[in-house]
Amino acid sequence: MRYKRESQLLRILLLKNAITGFGKSIKCIFTETKYTTMKIILGILLVAFSLNTYSQTPFIYEEVIVVNSNLKKEKIFTIINEYIASSYNSANTVIQLNDMNSGTIIIKGGFKHFRTGYLYTGYCGFVKYTLKIYVKDGKFKIIFQDFDHKGAGATVTTNLNTIYDALRKVKGMNQKWGEKNARPNVIEDINSLIKDTKENILKLIESDSKNSDW
Repeated sequence: MRYKRESQLLRILLLKNAITGFGKSIKCIFTETKYTTMKIILGILLVAFSLNTYSQTPFIYEEVIVVNSNLKKEKIFTIINEYIASSYNSANTVIQLNDMNSGTIIIKGGFKHFRTGYLYTGYCGFVKYTLKIYVKDGKFKIIFQDFDHKGAGATVTTNLNTIYDALRKVKGMNQKWGEKNARPNVIEDINSLIKDTKENILKLIESDSKNSDW
């Protein structure tokens, strides 16, 4: 009987040790899993931060401008063509489409980019872009896109190429300097172009409405 009790006690102790060891193993597994999960989450956050810091989206501006609701598509289209005739008459301009039936105008244009300073010489040049205008009764939509910068310095030429809407990760000392210093200036010129385009078209529409009321 004594041996049986000792044998039972031994079995109980062995079972207890086995259960304790299994529990420790499970705890270790959960701890390692938790640690691995935290590393994965941290990696995702770092990637997301990197994507937000360096943009890969080309600069595009789009806006629908509502004017007099009584103005028909044909009238707005004619007024916009007056603006195009006076503002896009250089050799650098190509009117790809000018269709009144669909109310669509597509223009390939460009502007000179210039800033003073010795380090900026290579970035002075030309910025090409595409302007799309869609006209409907009482409103029109403008889209500026495909901005591309080419330097035209006398001694050094540096191209920014496609203009992105935020800081972009690039290689090379000149490209890094240009991305940090020249790109914001190009976007400043782009914003001025957009502002002038909207204001001048709206002035022509307003002027035409006043002349029609005499």
